[in-house]
Amino acid sequence: MVFYLPHDCHEVCYLPHDCQVFEEDEACQVFGEDTCQFFEEDDKVITRGKWMPRRKAEALAAAAFVLAASLKRSLGSRSTAFSSAKKSLVSRSITFSSVRKSVALSKLQQQHQQQQFPLPVQPYSYSAFEQWFKAQRWEGKDLALTPSWSWFGISEALNGPHSEWFAGHDMEVVTVVAKHINRFLFMESIMRGGNEESQASLAMHLLILKLLEQDLVSGGRAIRALDVGCGTGWLLQAFALMNKNPGSRISGFDIDIDGVQLAQSLLSQPSAISWPLSPAALGPEQQRQQRQKRQKQRQQQQQQGQQQQQQQLQQQLPLQAPSVFRADLLKLGFGLEADARQELLPEGSFQVVNLGMAVLGEESEAFSVLTRLLAEGGCLTVPVCVRPVCVDGKCSADFRLYRRRGDTLIQEAGGYTVSFIAPLDQPKAGKQYTPLLGSRSPSVGAEI
Repeated sequence: MVFYLPHDCHEVCYLPHDCQVFEEDEACQVFGEDTCQFFEEDDKVITRGKWMPRRKAEALAAAAFVLAASLKRSLGSRSTAFSSAKKSLVSRSITFSSVRKSVALSKLQQQHQQQQFPLPVQPYSYSAFEQWFKAQRWEGKDLALTPSWSWFGISEALNGPHSEWFAGHDMEVVTVVAKHINRFLFMESIMRGGNEESQASLAMHLLILKLLEQDLVSGGRAIRALDVGCGTGWLLQAFALMNKNPGSRISGFDIDIDGVQLAQSLLSQPSAISWPLSPAALGPEQQRQQRQKRQKQRQQQQQQGQQQQQQQLQQQLPLQAPSVFRADLLKLGFGLEADARQELLPEGSFQVVNLGMAVLGEESEAFSVLTRLLAEGGCLTVPVCVRPVCVDGKCSADFRLYRRRGDTLIQEAGGYTVSFIAPLDQPKAGKQYTPLLGSRSPSVGAEI
């Protein structure tokens, strides 16, 4: 058995890692056999001496103050011996299972973090989530990055500092789609890990959806859409909901394999979106299926639990989870084998392409590579640096929308000042790729 003892018998031991650790035989040597008579072989907390075994101490750390009071009474006459023993034990701290204590502390901290991280009620709905989120005391949580409602508040994003981005535009469809996506799920890893750069702001995402709305809706036709640097995958889920056609291929890639696996996992979860989808978020075929099965669903919902309801509704709707794979925009052929490149990123095949990092200019090879992915009439949304890259790796950029018309690439939208990461190792277009843009301004039109 292993027991915890405060560093000083006059102190209070609140947590196991604030205490000295003693094996049973060592404790007997320090405090004498009369103290050891209180030890029980069934590994339970001792009632008289108030010693706590290691396993129980993790669960009963709050009761550790009893130990200090008990030791003060029972060991008062041996304070001198205790002091010398403590010094001896400190000098031999490495021998007292330092590895085991480190592992136990790590486990305790991990359990503490898991207990502190709150989860919203299920099934997900935006209104219920808003009430739940605002009721939490986030400052007291053990999180690497404390969330704020600005991460999730759609109305606040539309009417906040970037309200001019959305002025005069009907944002109803974008709003409905955004409210159906469980953004908290896609932000959880950021709260835990603290890497805020892996996800764009909500206002930025809403701007992208606003610019691409017509191309994503596309009259219900099947399309191919690509998000380059997709992060946790929120934007991919939004692309899929806005398009609604089960024949579409919505995909994204990122350079980090762990991030790719995380995005794949999140996009496959039933809790990623709220079910059932409202009519505004459904295509005509999906609305027809919903009407036919509505009565049957009501009967089934009375007999099934919430999780089963979510899974069944997801199976009934012809929505497919977007695909995510690993690739590198800055490498030749995206760092893929020829067959994989042709399957995943064929040139001239995408109606929608979005880039999640800034390019250094229209003459950069990264920009050229992306434009060659566009099908006839396809569009590219991309931040283009208008100032040098700062020391933090970001640049002030103009967020633009380009469209391919025959042999010409035209800038249809721009003037949105943003800040994006801009890798400095972007080569200019060389022999491998012919720049799609000529020397003329894309706002006027450029020949290939």
